[in-house]
Amino acid sequence: PAARIVDADQVAERITVAITGHNDNEVKLSVARFLRLYQGDFLAGDKDQPWSMQARDQERAKFMEALDRAGAYFESESEWSSAQEVYGSGLAVDNLAEPFYRGLIRGHLARCEPAEALRVYRRCRELLSIVLNVQPSEESKRLVRYVHA
Repeated sequence: PAARIVDADQVAERITVAITGHNDNEVKLSVARFLRLYQGDFLAGDKDQPWSMQARDQERAKFMEALDRAGAYFESESEWSSAQEVYGSGLAVDNLAEPFYRGLIRGHLARCEPAEALRVYRRCRELLSIVLNVQPSEESKRLVRYVHA
């Protein structure tokens, strides 16, 4: 497991360097490698152990942050399909990650797909409500208000 963390940290750093250098292909390759390295929660076999919680949460946060940076980069480059692929991969790991839903919504809006944007929002709203008993953030609500305007 420790080797996986080191590898993941190195790949996360490569994502950052590739973003800084505006190297789309390297960002894509690094994200793909990162996704291969992240095979579920770190120390998943020790979920019942309080000592493992912090390490697991830190690794998950690093993973999600790197994907968020990559998605935001592709958005800034108007590479909507790449951004949506990254955000979709993040949701496959954590289907409650509201920022990734917003990224998908922005992508659908940029591609003039308002029905798809609303579908993604509804899925987000439903999951947040069922699992966490909360509503989407105001930021998410503002995105879909744009569709109704």
